[in-house]
Amino acid sequence: MIARKFLIVAMILTMIFSTACARSKKIPEPDCVLIPDPNYVSEEKVEIRGVWFSFYDWLDLPRDEIAFRQATSNIMNQLQSRGLNSIFVHVHSHSDSYYPSEYFPPSKFATGSMWRGFEFDPLKIFIDEAHQHGIQFHAWLNPYRVTSTNSPALQVTWDEIPESSIVKIWRNSSPNQRFVLYHNGQYYLNPANEEVVKYLTDSITELVKNYDVDGIHFDDYFYPSVSDSNFDRPDYDNSYVDASISQWRRDNVSGLIRSVYLAVKNEKPNVKFGISPAGNLDHLRSDSQYFTDIDRWMSEPGFIDYILPQIYWGFDLRNGDGSLSKYAFENCLNDWLSIPRDSSVDFYVGLALYKTGRNNDEWIYNHDIIAREIQSIRNKNLGGFVLFDYRNLFDSESADEVQNMVNILQ
Repeated sequence: MIARKFLIVAMILTMIFSTACARSKKIPEPDCVLIPDPNYVSEEKVEIRGVWFSFYDWLDLPRDEIAFRQATSNIMNQLQSRGLNSIFVHVHSHSDSYYPSEYFPPSKFATGSMWRGFEFDPLKIFIDEAHQHGIQFHAWLNPYRVTSTNSPALQVTWDEIPESSIVKIWRNSSPNQRFVLYHNGQYYLNPANEEVVKYLTDSITELVKNYDVDGIHFDDYFYPSVSDSNFDRPDYDNSYVDASISQWRRDNVSGLIRSVYLAVKNEKPNVKFGISPAGNLDHLRSDSQYFTDIDRWMSEPGFIDYILPQIYWGFDLRNGDGSLSKYAFENCLNDWLSIPRDSSVDFYVGLALYKTGRNNDEWIYNHDIIAREIQSIRNKNLGGFVLFDYRNLFDSESADEVQNMVNILQ
């Protein structure tokens, strides 16, 4: 009798939950699941004092396992000595992987060639060394990028990608499947393709399941700059949605963001998922690039745990007429802070360490801009900051700026 009562209660709860899931589906997403409490944290929140470690920083790392371990240990010592506590490391930059994966081929930036396999697991060592030094490790991914144009050492060409890569298999299987798109000389995974979204989500599930990461991190590589008449227009025409193509594209990206958020939380609820968009809000809200629904992600729970805009300007940025630009640091930051933000979404700020001592403006005449920006962030009770990029911590042009930053962090 008692068992029967429990069975009836379970059936009622299942019906209620299923109905709630059905009503909550506003964008394409995986099988409906309970979204974990966004306020859940495994430990007390601390100020994020981070730095990005990009795919080109990987080129400086040795290929030998013992030397690699020593190099990553040295990296963590360098962060500690400067008062930093978090590192955001590229682990998937060009539809590749910086660790053994069933989904994408090894990155040439981690192994020396996209045709070469791993002789050891660099990501596990990287994470282990970070945690042994009390440093948070955030896995940084660019979801849609396949190839890129940089200097010869930094570019990824179509010919470099092995035939066994999923992007080559998709592209070569049938021209009508449209998994991989070619646009202005580069290849991209198609944000409109549901199988692409599932594949990316599954690859991130693999990452979170197999590695003790503290966070999953996207930056600003979403849609390329496009017009209504190219790239994924055929997919839009076949979708028969009522929304404009611009909104449809935003919904495509939001579908991936929601899918990844749910996958991360289902696997490990304490792992954070966040995004670092470009700092220019006009560009983010335009109908020709990015197609990131920043306002929605920040105001609705269930998309992201934090937002980290790249506010890469100083305090004295001027317009042509001499007036203070709306992108000057305080103006831009205040514009971001005016966006309604759900209590579950933390706010960090990306800072342009790479500019210090270089540009022929305030960045070369002042050596305390980063320190003052950090103080501004603290005055507004925000969650912290992340510097771009790791290698700039050691540039002679940045030395005074870095020391002034260290003075307020220690």
